[in-house]
Amino acid sequence: MKTLDSFQLVRDLASRYPDCDSQGPLLPLNKKVSAASKRLAKLVDSLNGDSCFIPYRESFRFAEVLHAALDRIEDEIIPSDPEEGLWLVAMFIETDLRIIAHGDDSGGAMAEAYYRACGLFATIAKKLENPNYARELFFRLIACTDYGTRDLLFDCANQILSPAVVKHVIEVWLARLEQLDTEERWGLSIRLGQLAKSIGDSLLYERIRMEGRDPREYLLVAFDVARCHLECGNPEEALVMLSFEGIEGRFMSERNELLAKAYEALGREDKLREVFLKEFHNTGYSNKATRLIEMAPEVEKQSLRAELDQFVLKSALDPTRQAGYFVEMGDLNTAEQVIVSNHSAFNGDFYDTLLQLAEPLKENHPLAASVLYRATMESVLNRAISKYYPHAVRYYKYLKKLNPRIKDWKGIEDHLTYWRTIETKHERKSAFWRRIE
Repeated sequence: MKTLDSFQLVRDLASRYPDCDSQGPLLPLNKKVSAASKRLAKLVDSLNGDSCFIPYRESFRFAEVLHAALDRIEDEIIPSDPEEGLWLVAMFIETDLRIIAHGDDSGGAMAEAYYRACGLFATIAKKLENPNYARELFFRLIACTDYGTRDLLFDCANQILSPAVVKHVIEVWLARLEQLDTEERWGLSIRLGQLAKSIGDSLLYERIRMEGRDPREYLLVAFDVARCHLECGNPEEALVMLSFEGIEGRFMSERNELLAKAYEALGREDKLREVFLKEFHNTGYSNKATRLIEMAPEVEKQSLRAELDQFVLKSALDPTRQAGYFVEMGDLNTAEQVIVSNHSAFNGDFYDTLLQLAEPLKENHPLAASVLYRATMESVLNRAISKYYPHAVRYYKYLKKLNPRIKDWKGIEDHLTYWRTIETKHERKSAFWRRIE
């Protein structure tokens, strides 16, 4: 999207469209600018600086400078003269073209200041007595969005423009989409979609984003459109967008999640149960089981719980997922059975998950907890990175503490035998053994 062309287009719209009728752009020189505003204008202008590059480490300090400038505008100018405050915020936003281009903002600190400025701009514009001035500045700002720092303005368009103006802007630009190359077309499509969403027109959003394409070929866009329909209170349209089959994995889970929200909004409990059951069979997630049980008649809850439990035990879900289901459902005895019968199948690299499982088990199910702590400790030792050895030592201490409480090892190596195996296998890891001693 050519910056100059888009700027000219929105300016033309602002002057020609009846809802934007005004005497032209209101520039700050048309009014007497306060001394405080002049000082802050110089401060904002100075943010552009020279051509010196802002390195990553300095970007955070510079972000504090940006926020400090916004603080002064917000505290010193906006309360007494919102129009001057809006002008200064617009000046501030326009500094992104130089600052973001001449800095490493991979941490997002500087961009965060510009997101804040865009939100502040929308807040002031909504309260301004002269909406035409806000529109003029808005059109000027959205004409150049090279770095994405002004994207929030598109989301807030409904606070600045009437729905009729937003629709007219969209229609004019849609007529020009074919003239743009692929990259420009995609970027413009996203921004026009933001404008449509800002006025709650999900059908227009769908038209812009899908362009008549098959949802199965553009799944992520189709999901985004369905999500917009739901946010705008059109669950029926969301169902139409999601009425395709034949997808698997995470895409199926995302589709099921959106379908569930649509059916819930429509009060379709029968369809909602279908979606939850399908998703449960696909993932074994306890939250889906809980919802299914909650929705079932009281007399069926117990038998349904047993049916769901049996499905998990007989499924091809990995033992970690199976054990996690029973821990989350509060059935620690069955969780222990799953862990003990699959004691060699747990991957200690997924230590977050295993440690979460071990926590509720260690009090009354020490053997199951030991299996999980062994897996996490072995993972650390196998990686042979000494800075992580303190974690292995901690897991060893858990094992040592649990050992006296285990009376039946159920075919698993007892602590002494297991520990001799560890000593032999990892005898050369002196950094670990020094910590143990």
